[in-house]
Amino acid sequence: MNTTRTYSHMPDSVADKENIRRDEQQLLVEKMKTLNDLEANYEDSIFDAIRLRENFIKESAKIVGKLEEKLNEQYDMLMSQNVEVDIAKISQHTTDQIIHSIEVLQRKDSTEGEIQQKINEMKNRQIKMDSDIDKKLDLIDKIMKLKKCP
Repeated sequence: MNTTRTYSHMPDSVADKENIRRDEQQLLVEKMKTLNDLEANYEDSIFDAIRLRENFIKESAKIVGKLEEKLNEQYDMLMSQNVEVDIAKISQHTTDQIIHSIEVLQRKDSTEGEIQQKINEMKNRQIKMDSDIDKKLDLIDKIMKLKKCP
């Protein structure tokens, strides 16, 4: 008994079934290829999306950095103006107090104790003013050092 069969010896229905099976396998292979292509395109799309996201993050960081710089510059400028105003206020307040003390000293009815007290007050005010101004100038120095640091 011969077990080897070829399509030419097979009845039409068996040959048709074999052709259909082959066609289905070919279609399945094509579908698998299409599926693989789609999967590769999907993966490429994911990688493109990741690259776009990374670029967006980098660009956003640059923009935020520039905005931070501008904000820091404006803050520094405002702080220096505020410090300058504070120093001017301290100086003006101290000057007003010294003028008042001089007026007391110029009165003829001032006692020696009042005169000595006003002189001491003027010295203390001058020391306090110098200290306050030094603190404000130190603040300006710190701001300038921070501004220079990246």
